[in-house]
Amino acid sequence: MRIQPRRAFTLLSPLGLLEARSRLSDAIGTARYDDGRPFTGQFDGRTFDVMRTSRGRNSFRARIRGTIEPVAGGSRAQGTMQLHEAVVLFMVVLFLIPMWLFVQMFINALRTQLWDVWMFAIPAVVLALMVLMRLAFAHDSRRALKELEALLNSDSFTTRS
Repeated sequence: MRIQPRRAFTLLSPLGLLEARSRLSDAIGTARYDDGRPFTGQFDGRTFDVMRTSRGRNSFRARIRGTIEPVAGGSRAQGTMQLHEAVVLFMVVLFLIPMWLFVQMFINALRTQLWDVWMFAIPAVVLALMVLMRLAFAHDSRRALKELEALLNSDSFTTRS
């Protein structure tokens, strides 16, 4: 299991490139305030780096990076979704410190032959946190992908992890 969840996507849209770019550009607001747009971030006409707008605090929002380009019969948006690098760094620290403590307790138990079964709760909690992080990311990335799909009138999409 990778620590950082990642999801690649390809959206095929019947919209022409100019219309798709216009819709995407209009849907991206600034992160400073909520103006009702579904995404916040940047779009330079070809590449985008956005996150779904959240009305509350959600650290596990998918950071969506991708490109939009013309194809026969419309346009194609493709890219990846993953957690923000600051969130990944925080989660790594959150996982490593308790696991370091567990390893120290395990080594001490091997040396002294005094076993405390409660020390095995540490890796269980770390594993549960990893599963919760992946579930939260999966939920948010599905929502973001559905919003992108609706925005671009996309009939089909493919995803790869």
